[in-house]
Amino acid sequence: MVPFLKFLAIFVSAASGALGLLVDFKKDGKVTKPGFIALVGIIVSFLIAAILQGFELDSNKKAAIAEQQKTKAILDSINRGVYNIDAPNISFDVSARIHYNQPLFEKYNARLRAAFLKYKDNNNPLPEGTDRFLNENDKGQKNLVGFTIRPESPLFPDIKKEPLIYQLIGESMLDISIYKSDNLKSFQDTLSQDANLFFNTERAKTKLTYWFNDSTIDIQAGGMHPRMESYAWRNHGSIESLLDLPNGIVSFTMNANQDFDEATQHILKSIEVRMFSFNVRSRKFSSGSLCRRPVRYPEYYLKLPASMLETHLNIQCTK
Repeated sequence: MVPFLKFLAIFVSAASGALGLLVDFKKDGKVTKPGFIALVGIIVSFLIAAILQGFELDSNKKAAIAEQQKTKAILDSINRGVYNIDAPNISFDVSARIHYNQPLFEKYNARLRAAFLKYKDNNNPLPEGTDRFLNENDKGQKNLVGFTIRPESPLFPDIKKEPLIYQLIGESMLDISIYKSDNLKSFQDTLSQDANLFFNTERAKTKLTYWFNDSTIDIQAGGMHPRMESYAWRNHGSIESLLDLPNGIVSFTMNANQDFDEATQHILKSIEVRMFSFNVRSRKFSSGSLCRRPVRYPEYYLKLPASMLETHLNIQCTK
């Protein structure tokens, strides 16, 4: 149709021009019949050309939009592959704090206090896996205020002699629930928890910082990957990539699925999570200001941003 109109416009324009050369447009100040026909031909050819130009502009616009959509689809497909959420490519880091002025820690505290007396002389070499935290006073003197204790340190909780303490702070694992942006309402309703993706992480040895002055132990665990046997089993929400999670939620509990007695469970509930990060390849979504829900075990959550392909640090709790 368009080629026909183009040829028609050319023909009408040429015919009108030829007619104008062969006849007089005006006679006695009035437009002659051939002149009128030539004028109509010029107008018709103009209208046809204008309509064709409009068609071409619209067609070019649609083609450009289609090309943009095609390019976006290709980029989305590439990004979905690059930022796919599978067990080997995601991990979690967590930092927490516990107060040790409780009966369960009595013998462990005595062991650490004895180490304090032994190693408060900064010239006395520390055992393997142990570092000092020193504080400088007004006189420039450096005093021992804490130990950094890694798993290879003899000051680390003993799995045989201090099994409950070891289970509480020597290892960490997380129960992770991930909710897509279109499923946030169910997260608000405690009676209809239906995570799009749920799994447990592998257990990870922790690094501890034992503080002598404020009766606390800082707990750090990093690089916790999903347990493969639990990962795919509960992925019923079609979460395959970061692109599935704008404005989504990552929630977790810490060390909750263990058979502790009531007193130990009470201590477990007192552990305060201070930092959490959800890592997917090169992307790190972290926060030191987590939302918390008062359920059986403390459940923390982090609301993910709208743009998932940027690196977001220090995301604040958003209700």
